[in-house]
Amino acid sequence: MDDLKLKTGRVFGYVFDFGDDWRHRIDVEAIERAPAREKFPRVIKRVGKSPPQYPELDDEDDEE
Repeated sequence: MDDLKLKTGRVFGYVFDFGDDWRHRIDVEAIERAPAREKFPRVIKRVGKSPPQYPELDDEDDEE
């Protein structure tokens, strides 16, 4: 994360799955040094429900 040279107040984008084109907006609210035993990065806030990564196909699709 240090390589990104982030600063408080900046916004950047992140594409998770190039096939499904899942785009995320990341707002840098604060930058703090983490205790050595903590795991980072981590999600601290979500807006809305996360979509399934590999949704099951509908039964109707199998009949075609």
